Amino acid sequence: MFGSYFLTGGSRNWLGYSSDVVDAKYLELAASPDNATRKARGIALEDIVLADMPSAPLGVQQGRSTYYTEIEGITVPLGQQYMWPKREQVWRNDV
Repeated sequence: MFGSYFLTGGSRNWLGYSSDVVDAKYLELAASPDNATRKARGIALEDIVLADMPSAPLGVQQGRSTYYTEIEGITVPLGQQYMWPKREQVWRNDV
């Protein structure tokens, strides 16, 4: 997921982040022969990105939805990360 978020032209690079150093070092990481080297190179890449930005988007985000008990007709979406269903059939039961 690192490559899609931080490589120049990555599919999830919504911030438009671009660094020749990160692009080159990512190729080194991808060609790493063992897990220990890959982990060390991955941590070094994270350090470079975090030095450029105060915070970085995560590959997996956690979210929570809370609804008042007076609201009815809401279907709690499961597995929908990018869009929510319409709320046309939602009503209050205390009015």
